[in-house]
Amino acid sequence: PDGLAILCAVTDDPAIRELLAGMLTADAADRETGATPGSVFNFIFGPAHLPAPAARPPVFRILPQTGMLCSCRATEHGLVRLQLIGAPAKAGHAHEDKGSFVIEAFGEEIAIERGQMAYDDPRCAMIKYARYHNLLIPEAQGDPLPAQVNPCPTAVTPEGQGDERTLEARIDGSGAWGGLVERWMRTIVSPNPLEFMVIDAMTLPVAGGVSFHLHSRFPWVKSPAGWITRGHRAELKVIPEWKPVGESGDSDFIDGHKDPVFHLVLKAAPERSHLLRTSLGLTRVYSCLASPVSSR
Repeated sequence: PDGLAILCAVTDDPAIRELLAGMLTADAADRETGATPGSVFNFIFGPAHLPAPAARPPVFRILPQTGMLCSCRATEHGLVRLQLIGAPAKAGHAHEDKGSFVIEAFGEEIAIERGQMAYDDPRCAMIKYARYHNLLIPEAQGDPLPAQVNPCPTAVTPEGQGDERTLEARIDGSGAWGGLVERWMRTIVSPNPLEFMVIDAMTLPVAGGVSFHLHSRFPWVKSPAGWITRGHRAELKVIPEWKPVGESGDSDFIDGHKDPVFHLVLKAAPERSHLLRTSLGLTRVYSCLASPVSSR
């Protein structure tokens, strides 16, 4: 009835008036029997043709209410975008992702956020785990899946500055790990859109190992200096400027589309205080034939 009433206001079609009259009669009868009335519809009148939509992300922006930092810089090969992920205090319905980041290069997500799937799939609870985000994760004695506190009791808000060329971003994720860490500060320094240095300073209550995690929809290949994942448009090279005591880049679980994801894990030797510098470098891939897997 609501939609027909709006149509009556903008058309002289007698059929619509008659249909509305009939539905109002039926609606009155429904109300007498306690039935739910019809839904409200909105009609938006505008031009028949609209210009093609275009995303115009800012070069640099911090969103303090949601705990996000975003950088989007142009290169001769296309845009490179980084998003550093935090959250307000006690944010519900959240993942264990405080301090994680995403990199999109030349129109392709290369360091990914796995997303979420339908809630009737029991794996939707697993995909929230810290293990499936781009984090530095402390070891927890007897726990193969160390967890962030979720919801996090304190706000985790990125800071930093950036312009068309450079970026420096910082996030204090200490509160997200509860008693597993005393302090964790992640800093990302980028002198240009194709180079990133991820600096993780993590102090533990007692000496223990930590692991650097990074995810891609494309396989990880070991190189002499580190690891490489190659997509259809972008290649990401990861070079730890520290000596991992364990490394792997296997297919591990799925993303929100239920497609496989490849999980890079670099493990550091036990220490009470860790200072890890990990270099990330982007290169443009010009042929999808260079990709080891087909497009989704």
